[in-house]
This record gives sequence, structure tokens and C-alpha cells, in this order.
Amino acid sequence: MTRLPSRVCIPSYMRLPCANYESPDYITRMPSGQKAIYYLTGESIAAIRDSPFLEVLRKKGFEVLLLVDPIDEYAMSQLKEFDGHKLESVSKEGLELEETDEEKKAHEEEGKSYEDLCKVIKDALGEKVEKVVVSNRISDSPCVLVTGQFGWSSNMVSFALDRGSEDQKLINCAVFRSEL
Repeated sequence: MTRLPSRVCIPSYMRLPCANYESPDYITRMPSGQKAIYYLTGESIAAIRDSPFLEVLRKKGFEVLLLVDPIDEYAMSQLKEFDGHKLESVSKEGLELEETDEEKKAHEEEGKSYEDLCKVIKDALGEKVEKVVVSNRISDSPCVLVTGQFGWSSNMVSFALDRGSEDQKLINCAVFRSEL
């Protein structure tokens, strides 16, 4: 008998709440344009259900897993993919949403028109943020603070601090500057 690695077996038994539905049948409900499995972590469903990170995804009809257990974020970062679909945090840098050519062109033009404003905001915030950009990840909110691709999310930092982590050096190393 061949033993499959836990990374292959365990995810098929996980039952996680979604932004649009309570049922666990996530993959079959994904719209055809959705290429990745998106997830958002937080301290409670109530705290993340109305997150600005979900605005555009909801408008596109995309499914998003809502993860609230402290181990969820770590588990997702280790799994990387499920059933041929990449797992992507919607609160981290590098989120690439599927866009039509017209949407891409409009987004590029919008980015160019706000270049000066982004520079002014970056100069005002200085080292507190890595960069300031116009993004297609929100639609109604004025801005969101995005974690660096390899940094800890604000949820993970809160978890470490709440658990009494006194190793401030470890937390400082894990927290990369954010993107506004």
C-alpha cells in the first residue's frame, strides 16, 4: 500500500466556511473564471465577513474561504494548492485577479492618473509602508493595507502577540513592511 503525504490527503477532509455559502463544496461552486482558491484569515467570521478584501471578489462571484482558527493561516501557507488550484491569501501582496483586456487597460490608465497621489502618500508615510499603488482588489473602500508576500499577516502578528510572544525580534523579522 502506498502512503500519500498528508499534504495530499488532509485537505480533502477540511470543511471551511466560505464568504458566499456555508456549504463545504467549494471547488464545484467556483465560477469558470476563478483560477485560484482564495482565502482570508481573521479572528472571527463576523470580523472578516465584511472585509474590504472581499469587495471585488464578491462582485465577480468568486468564492473565498474564511479562516478563523489560529492554525489555518499556517496550514494554508504549507499546502500551497488543492485539487490543482493554487491557494491565495486575498490580504497579501501579489494577488492577481482575473481581468478582461478592457479591465486591464482601464486599471493601467487609472494607475497612471493617480501616480502623483501615490507618490505623495508614500512620501508622507515614509518607511511605514513599502509602496503605495492603485489596486484592482477593492471597489468601494478607499484603501487597504496589504501584507508583503512573505510576511506575516496582521492576523498572524496579533496571534503571536496575544499568545504572549515576548520575542519582539522574531515578530519584527516576520513583519515586512506593508503595501497601501
